[in-house]
Amino acid sequence: MLLLVGSPEDCMIISDHHLGIKAAMEKVYPNVPHGYCVFHMALNIKNDYRRKDVSLLFKQAWKAYRKSEFKEVMLEMMKVNRVAFQDLMNVGPERWSRAYSLVRRYRLMTYSIVESMISVSN
Repeated sequence: MLLLVGSPEDCMIISDHHLGIKAAMEKVYPNVPHGYCVFHMALNIKNDYRRKDVSLLFKQAWKAYRKSEFKEVMLEMMKVNRVAFQDLMNVGPERWSRAYSLVRRYRLMTYSIVESMISVSN
């Protein structure tokens, strides 16, 4: 991947929470930020909290482009479910939200690299 992509300055590696992927990417791209896939996070939120309102608020939060909009949604999340709010803030909004992302998310997507990195790390 390093040969194909080089070391882009506006790149972000997005994956699920698999620690092997994060470790491998930190070796190859030590200065590239690592974010989490919101689709995997949404499934985890749905399964962990089992509340449609929490899932809907998470979706609104990660889709928000403006920090003010993000903060408004997350304040509502805190009122609805303080544990879910705290869990998401502990992950770090820069790892999953558009509003706080260090780079523009989802400009280029590939799925095969995820499976490749999982097989390499095992």
